Amino acid sequence: MRTVTVLFLALLIFTPTLYAQNLDSNTPTEPESLSQIRTALQAKRFEAAIKQIDGTLDTAGNQWDFLLYLKGLALFYNNQFTDAIQVCDQLLRAHPDSAWGRKTTFLKAQSHFKNRAFEQAEAIYSTEVDRLLSAARKSEIAQVYIELAEALAPLSPKSPGSKGDASKDGHLDLDTSPPNYQKAYQLYKQVLTLEIDSDLREEMMFRLGRMMHLSKNMNEAIRDYQAYLTAFDKADRTATNSSVSRQPLYPNTYRVRYHLAECQIAVAQHQSARVTLEDLLKRLVPPDETDNVGTVSNRDTDIIKDARFLLTRTYHFPAPRTNEELELAVQTAKRFLSDFPTDPRAMLLAYQIAQAYQRRGRSEEAVSAYQDFLEGKGFNITAETIETGLVLPQWDENTPPDRDSQIPVSFTEGHRHLQMSATFQIGEIRLRQRNYTAAIEAWTKYIREFPNGPQWTSAQQQIIHTEFQIGITHLTEDKYDEAI
Repeated sequence: MRTVTVLFLALLIFTPTLYAQNLDSNTPTEPESLSQIRTALQAKRFEAAIKQIDGTLDTAGNQWDFLLYLKGLALFYNNQFTDAIQVCDQLLRAHPDSAWGRKTTFLKAQSHFKNRAFEQAEAIYSTEVDRLLSAARKSEIAQVYIELAEALAPLSPKSPGSKGDASKDGHLDLDTSPPNYQKAYQLYKQVLTLEIDSDLREEMMFRLGRMMHLSKNMNEAIRDYQAYLTAFDKADRTATNSSVSRQPLYPNTYRVRYHLAECQIAVAQHQSARVTLEDLLKRLVPPDETDNVGTVSNRDTDIIKDARFLLTRTYHFPAPRTNEELELAVQTAKRFLSDFPTDPRAMLLAYQIAQAYQRRGRSEEAVSAYQDFLEGKGFNITAETIETGLVLPQWDENTPPDRDSQIPVSFTEGHRHLQMSATFQIGEIRLRQRNYTAAIEAWTKYIREFPNGPQWTSAQQQIIHTEFQIGITHLTEDKYDEAI
């Protein structure tokens, strides 16, 4: 502590000089009296400056504390240290929250030092050392790093972080710049080098993983998410197993497991992702409550839905590689439909069940599932569902897109798009089965119900092609009358 204090003494010897240099910052609009005071101080006419300040204080208004600080500074340089201390005390008592309060405190300490009142000076320095090195001060420094990181990169790919829209505050204008996740990552790491409390450390470790995740550095994100779980998993297991409450001690532990699974899927670690999600769901809904999802709190329902939807992707759904994956994926998807029929993703899953059957060559199951989708079975469309927005998630890089489809921007557009696709695909399946009549019926329905559909021309061409195939079939079977 003594070494630190001596350092402060050495620095603060020059503090008044540094403050005096700020007197050059007069502006064209400042009062003439203040300009004259500055001029007197710069010319080292301290007694004249003190008299001018005394004559101006009564009419100083909101500049009263600044003028009083200048008076103390003039007294200090005029070697009137005791008077300078009294002026400093006057300012600090009258305006304890003044913008000039910190400088006035150091000026008072320096005046004590010049008066050889070392104990009084040391007391002030010690207080300031404690302030600068206190947890609160470190928290302030940490917040500076955090606000800059949030301005550089949002916590969500869709919206800014809760505190990161710095451009609205006039500090930074990054609206037109792409997110700089790498720089934000380094700033969050800087926060972790400070002595911060466990809650802030937990949040920062979560954000390290999030920045790597959003920058698509999936392996690094997995490393950081797993480091988070190593640091905070034990305490949360204790809290989760409590008979009183299964809420985690830390707010991000559930979300970390979900994001970890996302990253594991992105690097083809599907089985690991499944283990991660199943562990998460066990924490959220214990095995003895799996048939009663409604017993969980509202704040947990969203992440349960997210985890249950993502679980289907651990089976490469809607493009499962094996029949076993197909059965497990369909079972998982149907359970989602049963528990969350009004979730907008339920409509997507109902369609993808048919898509998965079709890709595995299970034609009858595919047609049946497409028909169920067209009849609205397994999902409910409500006003709230329609307002939810995103329907076809673009993050799923393991799902090959349909050749003729585009990602819709609204639920209504997405639903209609999938209705058109389901109708057309029924025709395609029936054609491959040589059920020509059923194929033509499907494409005729498409032409009738979706005149502006992207496959309207293809449906017409398929009808002509199928009619031609019917004729060829009749000819090969010597059914000339039917062929004509």
